[in-house]
Amino acid sequence: MRVRGNRVRPSDHDAATRTDIRSAFWTTFLLVFAVEIVWALAMPLFSAADEPSHVIRAAAVARGQLLGDKPHPPLTANDVKIGRGGLEGGGPSAYLAVSVAGIYATPNWGCFDQHREVAADCLIFRGSTTARTVLTPVARYPPL
Repeated sequence: MRVRGNRVRPSDHDAATRTDIRSAFWTTFLLVFAVEIVWALAMPLFSAADEPSHVIRAAAVARGQLLGDKPHPPLTANDVKIGRGGLEGGGPSAYLAVSVAGIYATPNWGCFDQHREVAADCLIFRGSTTARTVLTPVARYPPL
């Protein structure tokens, strides 16, 4: 820095350092952003193991249902083992019933999950928009 009278003026070196830092930040930001975009485009919808449950939770919250209800009849350990309420895991007490469009009760959510030989187009995402009770183990997660 050079002092001239009462004013402190940054030297050319200080300005170059700031430019280098700014340039490094934007380069890193753009590279990370590009990787995230490629990742988002490469991943099929609902491809994570518990993604269907989170989609059901988001649909319930969008309909104003922040809390789920206890399933009726209550789930047993055998119900969870055979897939009633999904195969995402958790004990019977983790599952709650939410009211969402019937399309979210699609039985083939995981048709390609953990199956390398199956293409993601096996997922059939169509059905009724009429409200239906669906079980999910993530209904207790915070909505935000």
